[in-house]
Amino acid sequence: MSSYHGQGSRREGDSSLEETASTFAMSQGTILAEPAEALRLCNVYEEEINISHPFLDMEMIRSNVDKLYGSIAILSRHRCGRISLQDTTIIGPDDLKVVKLMFATALITETGGPGGLAKALYEDVKSSVNDRFWGDVTTSTIIIFFLLAMWQFLADNDTLAWRLTGIVARWCLEIGLNQSLFIQQMSGSDHDRRMAVRLFWCIYALDRRWSFGNGLPFVIQDSDIDKNYPEPDDQVPYLKAMVAFSHIMSAVWYESYGSPADSSRRKGQDEASYLDFRITKWWDELPAELQLGQNDDQHSRGMRRLRILLYLTKCQLKILLHQSVLHSPALIQQHSQTAESVVRLAKDIICKLDDLHRSTDIYSTQQMCFNYFLVLSLGVIFLAISQAPERFAGMVQAEFHAALDLVESLSSNSYRLWRFIRGLRPLGNILGATGQPCPDKRVQTGMVMEGALAQDFSQTLLEPDLGLWQFTEEAPFLFQSSNHPVDATQLMENMKSIFEAMEKDWGEAGVQS
Repeated sequence: MSSYHGQGSRREGDSSLEETASTFAMSQGTILAEPAEALRLCNVYEEEINISHPFLDMEMIRSNVDKLYGSIAILSRHRCGRISLQDTTIIGPDDLKVVKLMFATALITETGGPGGLAKALYEDVKSSVNDRFWGDVTTSTIIIFFLLAMWQFLADNDTLAWRLTGIVARWCLEIGLNQSLFIQQMSGSDHDRRMAVRLFWCIYALDRRWSFGNGLPFVIQDSDIDKNYPEPDDQVPYLKAMVAFSHIMSAVWYESYGSPADSSRRKGQDEASYLDFRITKWWDELPAELQLGQNDDQHSRGMRRLRILLYLTKCQLKILLHQSVLHSPALIQQHSQTAESVVRLAKDIICKLDDLHRSTDIYSTQQMCFNYFLVLSLGVIFLAISQAPERFAGMVQAEFHAALDLVESLSSNSYRLWRFIRGLRPLGNILGATGQPCPDKRVQTGMVMEGALAQDFSQTLLEPDLGLWQFTEEAPFLFQSSNHPVDATQLMENMKSIFEAMEKDWGEAGVQS
């Protein structure tokens, strides 16, 4: 493998290589017995993952797969794993780990969860690299652990993904991958240096993204990056776009979420407007092929996924920038246009997700990625109608039912999503589940929530896996923490009951749409 992927991963002795090849051949079972299946998984990974996070050289990966299966074929012909591989071309141990994780990641996107083989491959690599925490850091180690983080995210363990990415980000700082001098002094070709730059920016972007998703700090600060550090190359326009967007995310974080207890850091209206302008400008300046618009179905599946992700990401950051105006009825009244804009963004996200699910299999193959936007939108809807049902209830009914259909049809494996829904059950007492008028119930409960329970609910909101809602004590949203198993059927019945009662109240109150 090139110096970029394989520092310290070349031959370590014939017996070691013989063991890795034979062990890999025996551990894969029939699903990877044919080279064609292995190459198919390479294509799946490239289409589903590498198109948006292009830090693996897929040409080199395919070459390594060919070498690996060529060696396995030799072992198979001899019906023995104990032959000399001294004259046989085979990949090194770290390169083998990358191939295994690439297979595991491709498999988990196809199955929508950690199936048997995907998990076995992941666990095999994980157990073999535990000692890397105590050794010297190489780019190979960074790549392996970054792949482990991505697998955890796709397995719906986004907090673990954030944790592993934080470790990887610190390793980047440790070896100087954030400095232009490191790139200039790298051994290897210009291509190797270009791939190293891609690796760093992929880590930087996901460090931001998963930090926002978990409500936890990111590691790499913009000030850590050399001002002369190269931008991603033009062959990866999505990554270039996400790097530019991540710079804006940094500003939103520091203005809105950097220190929830420090009210002096809270953004003013002018600051929020300027950041909103930057988000809009970023979107307007995207290349045409990356902008969601008309004739989206004429683009390739991979490009369509990138376009919808960029659009949803734009909406997400605008929601997180302005959602504080939904914290109380008084704020909603004071900033009515902004509050309605936030709710419209949430509605639009749900409509886009519903259309994506109805017209393609993109949502179903990467549920954990898109579920984040669904949770965000549902949170906005419930926050809005709990604070001002007379203003918002009527305008969200269709989108709520569309979101409920999405939850019911394809999201049974998402811990985050089902835990979020389980936490909504107490809203029945506020939103009319007992048949009482919503406004009265809201006022009555609001009086209670301003008492001793407010602080408890605020602390619950700051739990890592629900940390995207960094609310203040004056706007506690009703999540309940529990480690009990999720009964999906019962939860769906609860949700339907809540909304049926709410719809009755909406009808009685003649809520404006």
